[in-house]
Amino acid sequence: RKTETLSTDQNRKVSAENPISEIDRLAKSVTEIPVDSILFDLAHTPDSLLSDIGERLRVATIHRTPVDLHSQLQRVDNANSPALVVLVRSWEPPLAELADSLREELTAEQQSNLFIAPIDWVSASQKNERLVEPQVAHTQEWRRFCASAVDCTHLSLDGAKP
Repeated sequence: RKTETLSTDQNRKVSAENPISEIDRLAKSVTEIPVDSILFDLAHTPDSLLSDIGERLRVATIHRTPVDLHSQLQRVDNANSPALVVLVRSWEPPLAELADSLREELTAEQQSNLFIAPIDWVSASQKNERLVEPQVAHTQEWRRFCASAVDCTHLSLDGAKP
């Protein structure tokens, strides 16, 4: 009986020493979103690429930066509660300022329908931009941000249907 107690105590000790820390948690990542979402472009995406993304995702509205999230969200029909997509530059680290803005401006229901889409692109020639897959380290950083700072879903656009 003494052995059982030691074994149980050791298991508790091991699991207490190795909890999944908040910083290691990654948000769920999806490649599709509901139709008629609202897109906020905080990445300063080139026009042709933004238009392509809007068509691929079949969004209802696109808001470009600088955007006053508060005034734009006031216009959103909360009864309908459309999905909200925020485009960000994948190579720029997520800032607490963005998390604060989203937490302050969004209702709990809007936050549950929030998708953060880190994007990266290349310009092959004049006005011929195309999306490229963000670096793994950048993707993980944004997924951690989604999980811990805002509690939203990560949207991967490199897997979205053309």
